[in-house]
Amino acid sequence: MHCLWGLQQLDYKFELKGGTSLSKGYGLIDRFSEDIDILIHPETDLQYGPNHNKPAQVKARLEFFNGLAEAIKIPGIIEVVRDEEFDDTRHYRGAGIRLKYESVNPLPEGLKAGILLEVGFDQVAPNRPCTISSWAYELAVESGIADLTDTRAVDVPCYEPGYTFVEKLQTISTKFRKQQADGDMPVNFMRHYYDVYCLLADASVKEFIGTDAYKDHKAKRFRKADEPDLTRNEAFLLSDAETRKAYADAYAKSRALYYREPALFDDILARISRRLPEL
Repeated sequence: MHCLWGLQQLDYKFELKGGTSLSKGYGLIDRFSEDIDILIHPETDLQYGPNHNKPAQVKARLEFFNGLAEAIKIPGIIEVVRDEEFDDTRHYRGAGIRLKYESVNPLPEGLKAGILLEVGFDQVAPNRPCTISSWAYELAVESGIADLTDTRAVDVPCYEPGYTFVEKLQTISTKFRKQQADGDMPVNFMRHYYDVYCLLADASVKEFIGTDAYKDHKAKRFRKADEPDLTRNEAFLLSDAETRKAYADAYAKSRALYYREPALFDDILARISRRLPEL
């Protein structure tokens, strides 16, 4: 919340997608956002379309990301650095910028240090304006703290949850396929199962499922190597007992991500399983 407010104070125009939009924007999930998926609009005519892959265009995007890291100044943030681990080093349509602050207490296990802005040019429309708040700010207001600065980010365009839902399905499918191939468990991969579970309870998402827009977006996002018929996609079935246990254990280890008691992994799979024929 505070960092998004800070970006607004700097007059950046931006839109959100991913976990931050779902938790802080729409209030649909009860977990901390490890990173902020954000599109920050360039002030210049920066080209980032799918065919803009000339070396000069790629270089211009890299310079844009580097320039953001140098320009962002937010009260309470002691250092802004580029986090190249999250860079799209081939075409630079996305890059990581980490906002560092002084921690009063040690970080819980499973949480990353600082605030990561995953800046990119992925689809962020359709969207709705949302006010991004936090439990800490709301508690401070309720407590009547004097001279409180309102650091909420107001009217932030947040990606429609139904479209995020489709992209979560694709992420689960792709990450599962890669995990089965190399044996490495992606960091906090299990949060996507939790997010899908929560989104399946949202009225707007349920209305979106099965529409032409849903089918078109799914066809656009799912990769050739991923099974589009989810009743046959092992990422959602987890038929192998050993794999299911490994995933349940990984989910249990991600407990620090949630600020309310999360659903049991078996309950998550059960809800998803019931809806697979429609998805």
